[in-house]
Amino acid sequence: MLKIFSTLEPKMRRYCDEVVEAAYRFRTSEPYAHNFTGNLLNSIVCLLYKRGKLVYASYLHDTVKGPIHGKMTATYRGYPQKYDFKQDYDSSSSHYEASVWTNEGYGYDDAKRFASEYPPRIKDAFFEMVLAYTTEYATFVEAQRHTTGYLQTSRYVIDNALKVINFD
Repeated sequence: MLKIFSTLEPKMRRYCDEVVEAAYRFRTSEPYAHNFTGNLLNSIVCLLYKRGKLVYASYLHDTVKGPIHGKMTATYRGYPQKYDFKQDYDSSSSHYEASVWTNEGYGYDDAKRFASEYPPRIKDAFFEMVLAYTTEYATFVEAQRHTTGYLQTSRYVIDNALKVINFD
């Protein structure tokens, strides 16, 4: 039994990397997706827990260009703050009025903070894998625009999970 689990952990680590790569592919292939600052991409992380302890974290920010600006935010009074980019993350000229409050930090910091603070849901599970889009506005982007790629990535996880335990 221990031999199976010792063989499975490296496969699970590789699968975390594959899931993060899939998240990138699905986000960047969304026809109406636009990356203004790059923070949403840089906030994506896949965590692997073994018996309730974090044993691996795969960060998209390790493989993509870093953000060009802090996260856009609404002002503290709730009025949209306007942003103009001569060249944004996607190399376009763009304008945006933010309506979601953020800490104006960077997506990779959100991912690292999430990894250090997230308590696994199933403490006694041999393995638990968690995928997170950690910016404050990730849920807003998905709910309003359906362009994070999250649903496609979730489907990818479901469709490919059993391939991980192939011991050929």
